[in-house]
Amino acid sequence: MESLEAELPERLTSESEELVPEYKKNPEMEMPTVEINGQECIGTLEIPSLGLKFPVISEWSDEKLKKAPCRYSG
Repeated sequence: MESLEAELPERLTSESEELVPEYKKNPEMEMPTVEINGQECIGTLEIPSLGLKFPVISEWSDEKLKKAPCRYSG
């Protein structure tokens, strides 16, 4: 899990430098993902009061949910 967390901010930095992200220009496109250790991730879930930060895996399954929070729908 730590390696997922370590790579995600670095990979998203270059994408966040765009003025208007492609998914905002074209709302019908799939949510952008970043592959980290074979898992497609869509972002991070951070709970500062507990000092927790997790990658969010793009697809839900029982097996993936054991590794990190997952996107259920939307």
